[in-house]
Amino acid sequence: MRKTARAQIKGHESDEIERRIAALDWSGIETSLDTYGCAMAGPLLAPNECTALSALYPQDEPFRSRIVMARHGFGQGEYQYFKYPLPDL
Repeated sequence: MRKTARAQIKGHESDEIERRIAALDWSGIETSLDTYGCAMAGPLLAPNECTALSALYPQDEPFRSRIVMARHGFGQGEYQYFKYPLPDL
């Protein structure tokens, strides 16, 4: 794993993520879910955290499996599942 990507992801404790989640407008989220069946929660990760996580994508080590959608008749593209433990934020 590239040290730069890992260094950018490290640093946030789980209580920081919990704080961000608690700060969301849960009443608005609930209203939107009831009205439209979906809701936008707002950003949970900062742009630099998103960049650091996306920098992991070409690497094999952080992931347990890669799904190529065309192979399963699901269209185009691919996605991966992180393995445990999940990367720190």
